[in-house]
This record gives sequence, structure tokens and C-alpha cells, in this order.
Amino acid sequence: MRRSASTSGRTLGAPSVFHHREPATATNASRLRAALGAWLRGLGLNHDLRDDVVLAAYEAMANVVDHAYRGPGPAGPLELHGHAHGGTCTITVSDRGRWRRPRTESGSFRGRGLGMMHELSDEVLMRSSEQGTTIRLIWRRAYA
Repeated sequence: MRRSASTSGRTLGAPSVFHHREPATATNASRLRAALGAWLRGLGLNHDLRDDVVLAAYEAMANVVDHAYRGPGPAGPLELHGHAHGGTCTITVSDRGRWRRPRTESGSFRGRGLGMMHELSDEVLMRSSEQGTTIRLIWRRAYA
């Protein structure tokens, strides 16, 4: 796992920037979820808000794993970037794939991730192009 972090702008001992890039697999998304939670703890986010941020980011990462890359072969990249500045926490999840719809089954609970992201965050920005998809999740007044 590659990680880079700035040492300027620390908040409660945590670096203000968090960045990981991994192959888009379910195992890596789970590992990134835990790493994100640890970074957010260091920022001093309260438990409930931290859970909201982690859940929304994990939903975005799960979308990358499920939708971004086609066919057999190695998974393409999943990038997770966090930035904390001036009380605002921004999480960006991006891929270099092309959207594909999964098979849906009757009675499935699939398809609720984007709605959850909107409910859990202050703002959701999504951009999709031939070069991939980027989802930016924003929480204002996330920490003191």
C-alpha cells in the first residue's frame, strides 16, 4: 500500500492530506476503509461523523470495485484521497475505468450507494468521462 501525507497543516496530530492508490478489489477497499477511519480519528472527528464519512467513502469505493473495470485480468486503480482544511473534510474516490451496470436480482438491495452518499455528506460531486469517474464527498464544519 502506498501512502503519502503532507506534514503541514496538521490537525490534532493527523496529516491534513491522506492518499492511497490500490488495485480496485474488495479486499483493498476494506483495507482502505480501515485506514481512512484511522486518519479521521487523528483529525478528531466525532464518532458519528467519522462513521458517516467512512460509510460514504466505502460506498464510493465499492462502486469502483463493482462498476469501473470490465473483463478478466488485473483490477485497475482505485484512488482514495482525503483533505482536511479549515474545518472541511473532503474525500475523493476515483478510478480510470468505464461504468458498467451489474446484473440486478429481484429483491436486491443494490443501487442505494449514491443515495447514501448524498444523505451522509454535505455535498456530493460526481464526474464521469472516458478517463474514469471521480466522486468528491464534502463535509463542512467537520472538525474544529
